[in-house]
Amino acid sequence: MNKEAYLNQLEKYLKRLPREEFEQAMDYFREHFEDAGEAHEAAVIEELGSPREAAAELLGNLLAKQTEQKGKQNQIFQGKSIKLTVLALLAAPIGIPLFAAGILTLLSGILAGICVLAGAACAVAGGVLIGGKLLIRGILAAPYSISGFLFITGSGILLFGLAILVGVGLWKLSRLMERGLMALVKKILRKGKA
Repeated sequence: MNKEAYLNQLEKYLKRLPREEFEQAMDYFREHFEDAGEAHEAAVIEELGSPREAAAELLGNLLAKQTEQKGKQNQIFQGKSIKLTVLALLAAPIGIPLFAAGILTLLSGILAGICVLAGAACAVAGGVLIGGKLLIRGILAAPYSISGFLFITGSGILLFGLAILVGVGLWKLSRLMERGLMALVKKILRKGKA
């Protein structure tokens, strides 16, 4: 077997390598033959063994090299995992209270919003009741005093109308707060999953 036949057979065995590694391997074998010269081709072929043996040895060396690199990467990853665990344990005395404070601040904000809405709802209910009472009182005052009738009835209608207007605004505000709260919860849940 001459150099060309040897390299052709070797090329068939190494075709499954990635392109870059295949070319490096073939260049290595060509240089090995060129360094030995034409007179020593038979000695190089005898030294390398059959093309199948040479390819098997090269593939074994590449596999061992990749396994060693993966082992080093796993050691680096394990080292980083240990460092992150230690860092998390050291940060826990600060992180847990900060997290709890954030949650409590969020909950107190929500509670304050609910209290404001409840207070405004009570004011609206009071306005409707007082406006209704003044309206009835004004109607009952009509036989005794026209000016009293007009003043008390007008005040009742004004208060009743303001209460309804504030109630509609309160309804819109509560819907807006509900949407904002839902968006905040979704954002927190998305960050939690990430």
